[in-house]
Amino acid sequence: MDHHIGFILYNKGGIYIIHSSGRFPFCVVKERIRFSRSVLFSRVKAIGNLSEDRTLIPKWLFRQRVY
Repeated sequence: MDHHIGFILYNKGGIYIIHSSGRFPFCVVKERIRFSRSVLFSRVKAIGNLSEDRTLIPKWLFRQRVY
């Protein structure tokens, strides 16, 4: 997104974005992606799949360098 980042959750219940809200309630929120103001008002959107990379996730969790 233009000035924001979040995680997309896709499951049987729907498609959600999990992100830190920049407005009320000023916390991490999970909301349906089609109603998210952060997504709706962003001119740029990019999606990538991090969870399929079996080498990236452990490095990220253990604060190791990613090459």
